[in-house]
Amino acid sequence: EELRGFELKNVLGQWAMITVVETENNGNTYTNISNINPVPAAIKKNGLPDGKNELKIFSIDEPDMELFESFSDNLKNKIRQSPEWDRLYGSAPIASAQPVNNSASPANFDNMEDDLPF
Repeated sequence: EELRGFELKNVLGQWAMITVVETENNGNTYTNISNINPVPAAIKKNGLPDGKNELKIFSIDEPDMELFESFSDNLKNKIRQSPEWDRLYGSAPIASAQPVNNSASPANFDNMEDDLPF
């Protein structure tokens, strides 16, 4: 139930402390997030720095194609191959993406009370 109510846009721009680990597999090194925690109060008290990157979010349900075109080819291909993209747009060319079936769109939680854990 918690996951159904989760909206990524609610954590966009929020500060957190992350733990990253490097793992090796078949000669490749991967860096992955292993843990996410709230920023400790002592650190918050001293002030948080300004963010470095502009905040952006891409939604398959309402794609911003200008933003999409700024992505790497690899990321664009991953989005095109996602079951969510296929469910909504089928094999439509990316530039003319129009929903084919809005009844399958996820529920809109825009009016949910902000209950971020950090």
